[in-house]
Amino acid sequence: MSLCLTRYKEAIENFKLGELWDSFEEWSAYGVGVPLTLNNHNVTQYYAPYLSAIQIYTVQSPTTLSSCKIIPKNNNSETSSDNNNLSNFNTETMEYSKNQLGYLYLEYSDVCAYTWRHPLIDKVAQIYSQNPGIVKLNSVDLSPASWMAITWSPIGYIPLLGLRKRVPTYFITYHTLSSLFQENTNDETKEGVSMLKKKNSGIPLPPFGIASYKMQNDVYMDKAQAITKYDDLHGAANCWLNQLNYYHHDFRVFTSNAKNLDYIYLF
Repeated sequence: MSLCLTRYKEAIENFKLGELWDSFEEWSAYGVGVPLTLNNHNVTQYYAPYLSAIQIYTVQSPTTLSSCKIIPKNNNSETSSDNNNLSNFNTETMEYSKNQLGYLYLEYSDVCAYTWRHPLIDKVAQIYSQNPGIVKLNSVDLSPASWMAITWSPIGYIPLLGLRKRVPTYFITYHTLSSLFQENTNDETKEGVSMLKKKNSGIPLPPFGIASYKMQNDVYMDKAQAITKYDDLHGAANCWLNQLNYYHHDFRVFTSNAKNLDYIYLF
């Protein structure tokens, strides 16, 4: 699944993160249809997107960016029950930590079962209340280490020969957020992006990595080439997380061989 964003006419194609979330608004509310073939029947399975994880690294210190102006926290406000880390800001020193990846402005990972997760748009709005940069930052302000992971959860049932069949496969797609990363992609990726641009007026954000849960190869990947492509993207996701030394909860759950996983994760 590829996203397509409004284009800025500048030397480097860029976008505001708010435009990224706007592109999810309809999908977040109604889901997005994916055509499948089941028992030689063409059907459509709908998926709802959830913000699984995100890391935003800025090139400059967020304290120098007006789009990252801190909104004072209300000590009496309700504390989030999912214990997710919503920022890396130290309110005592008024500084952000910096490493070779840049300034870590925001880090978030959802660890709740899907039955308790907020729709993507609602989750972004929740994060925005304390981290306005998640909407106001521009992709050129971000270091190449900035990324997000979207989990696609199946919704509804597929009517098939009088039966209601659900395809219980879940996906995670990994996308870069930085324009600088886009400029350094390989030729094959650039060719694919170019084709997407011809179909859509905007800036495509094709996934650089993928993971799945309960994948049914006969439904989603009926060609050897598709399986090879999937393996490459899955390996890229794993490599990316290892390079960042980042523990992505959903990725580990999806790739776990643990028994009774359905009960543990409430899928």
